[in-house]
Amino acid sequence: MQYNLSSGINLGRVKIDMSGNWKETRPDEEKIKNSVSAEKVTTFSFPNTNIQISNIDDYVPGIKKLLKSSKFNISINRDKKNTVSLTGQKYSSNSNSIRISPTLDLKFKNGLGINIRSGYSRNEQDSERSYRLKTHSESYDIGVTGSYSLMPTAKGLPFPFLGSLKWTTPITLKASFTMQNNKEVSINLSTMNEEIRRNNRNITFSLSGNYDFSNMVSGGLSVNYRNYLNRKITNDVTTSYGAMFNIVFKF
Repeated sequence: MQYNLSSGINLGRVKIDMSGNWKETRPDEEKIKNSVSAEKVTTFSFPNTNIQISNIDDYVPGIKKLLKSSKFNISINRDKKNTVSLTGQKYSSNSNSIRISPTLDLKFKNGLGINIRSGYSRNEQDSERSYRLKTHSESYDIGVTGSYSLMPTAKGLPFPFLGSLKWTTPITLKASFTMQNNKEVSINLSTMNEEIRRNNRNITFSLSGNYDFSNMVSGGLSVNYRNYLNRKITNDVTTSYGAMFNIVFKF
């Protein structure tokens, strides 16, 4: 059994989409009789909302003359799930989750593009078998990506002691930064014992450039950095660096 609902509103620069879903699944009576682990699962998703606003630079004085286009988007998703055993050992579990994800896209008139995205999610689970266990997890993240095409110029790019560096085709540059935090805690409600299953932070950074030497040969250079912190263990930090160069021949 399933029901779906969806609706949308278009207000020119603002678009709003909303949807919902309710679904119940369970085996038929014959399968229940012949199964030792049959269960009924009910899911409910609402509201699943997406809001998009175009040309937000019109509302911010001073930056309109710098931007070619701008767009803001935010999505909100909420889900619930209930599972109940129909045969064998009796048990049940419930989960409730929400995810909020805003995104901002900016394209400047000089060719620079910036994308800023972030997210927050929370999930709670409660299960009951021979004991009751409650789990709570949270995560939030942010990421920034910038891209730019360095166009060739007659004067080139001056370098100290090296003179002027010139190129004939655009050099595509891209930089990316991300940071994510995760934490999950479980509590045995029978004994009230609490356990931190995970608690970490991860940071990454990368910088890359690509250039077409000719119609048949292109190359790229990238460097990356990663820093991982495990908060469950004191001074548990992992840092890594990397670089890669590639050449592509086109036939």
